[in-house]
Amino acid sequence: MKTLRELLKEGESRLVEHGIENSTMEARILLQHICDFDWARYLMQADTEADPQEEYKYLKLINQRCTHYPLQYILGSADFMGIDFMVNDSVLIPRLDTEVLVETILEKA
Repeated sequence: MKTLRELLKEGESRLVEHGIENSTMEARILLQHICDFDWARYLMQADTEADPQEEYKYLKLINQRCTHYPLQYILGSADFMGIDFMVNDSVLIPRLDTEVLVETILEKA
């Protein structure tokens, strides 16, 4: 069995190998998503053994992300102007450029 720290390192390494930018951050986000905890809790429990089901699910998501499948689709949500929207592969992921465009239009309106 792997510890949470080892699991995170493995996820990060796989993402780096597949050319994922922000691999450290994305590995953390996916681990937090699967284990349903925040970063502070991770730091307190980093050396505890990972639950086998959570390890399986985490590595499955890491493998999915290694194919460059968008992180937002994996998580099922995307932030747009401070609002969290549910997303899947049937919708476009809101982009920062669109936020800037909306803010510009709101200033002019």
